[in-house]
Amino acid sequence: MNPYEAAIEVLEKHGWIQGTSHTVWGYCLSGALGVVAGIRVGEVTYTGCARYDNWSTYCKFFRAQLRIQSIPFWNDRPARTKEEVLEALRVVAKAWANK
Repeated sequence: MNPYEAAIEVLEKHGWIQGTSHTVWGYCLSGALGVVAGIRVGEVTYTGCARYDNWSTYCKFFRAQLRIQSIPFWNDRPARTKEEVLEALRVVAKAWANK
């Protein structure tokens, strides 16, 4: 499955949040991409670890497609909405499928 489509599923199933990667109310965008990459909540990962490298690839591609510097800063913008995040993921999913 396309990682960005999978991240949409994570956010729709568990909820979207701001300010931290995961709570009982859901995941932020970066946290959702971490779930897709196979990173478990609270797991320490590092460069060279396949799960971390996959997450890093997904984050870099997302940032490049939206031309942003920071996913947390973008996700946590006070006026940001869940629908904006989901729509961005849909756009990036299409780009990923066509790369």
